[in-house]
Amino acid sequence: MNKHIEEKTGRLKYFDALRGFSMIFVVFSHVILFSMGLTDVKDSTVNWVIMTFRMPLFFFVSGFFAYRVCTRWTASLVGDVIKRKIQAQVIGTIVFCSLFLFCQGQGIFTWLHTGFQGYWFTITLFQMFLIFLALSLLSRLCCAERVLDIGLLLVSSVYFLSFGVPAIREFWDSPLGGILCEYEVTRYFQFFALGVFCRKYWNQSACLLTKDWLKTSSIVTFAACLVLIQSNSYFQIFPPPPILSK
Repeated sequence: MNKHIEEKTGRLKYFDALRGFSMIFVVFSHVILFSMGLTDVKDSTVNWVIMTFRMPLFFFVSGFFAYRVCTRWTASLVGDVIKRKIQAQVIGTIVFCSLFLFCQGQGIFTWLHTGFQGYWFTITLFQMFLIFLALSLLSRLCCAERVLDIGLLLVSSVYFLSFGVPAIREFWDSPLGGILCEYEVTRYFQFFALGVFCRKYWNQSACLLTKDWLKTSSIVTFAACLVLIQSNSYFQIFPPPPILSK
C-alpha cells in the first residue's frame, strides 16, 4: 500500500494535501472571526462545524510531520532543529504579535500580561515539539522505541486528567500560563501525539484507514461530539480557561 501512497521522495502526498487543508481552515476561520461584515458567515453552521475540528486537525498533521525516528537524532541535528523552530515559532510570534498590538494602539509588550491571544498556536506547537523531542532522546538513551510511545501516552493522559483541577486553571489564568499558552497545550496535545503515532506506525495506520468500520465509526463519533459540544455537559468536562470565562 505504501507504494501507492508514498512518493519516491519519501513524502506522503495525501498528508501534504491534508496539511494544506488544515492551514486553509485556520486562515479561513481567522478571516471570518476578524471580518466585521461577515457576521452571518461567522454564525453559520458550516463555520461552526469547521471550527470544531480545524485545530485538532492542525495539531494532528503537525505531529505527523514532526515524527523522526529517534535513532536519527544527533546533537548537531537537535541544535539545528531547535534553533530554526525558535526563530520561526517563538521569535516570529513575538515580532508579529507585538506589531499587531502596536497597530491596535496597545503596548508592544502587552503579551507579557495577556499572552499571545490569536498567535497562541505557534507557541503551543513549539512546546509540543519540545516534549516530543525530549521523549525521543530518552528513547534513544534507553535504546527502546517503546519509551517514546509510553511517554506520549503518559503525557497525553496527564494533560487530559488535568482539566477541571483548580490549581491548573489558576495557572492557565496567570501571566506565565498565558505566555506559555498552557491551556491550549493541555487541550490539543493528544491530537499531536496521535499524529506522531500515525506516522510512526504508518503501515498499520494506512491499512486501518481502509476499513469501512473505521470510516463509519468515525462519522458517528464526530456527529456525537458535535452534539456533546452543543450541550452544557461539554463545558462541565472541558471548562474554558478562567481568562475566557470572565
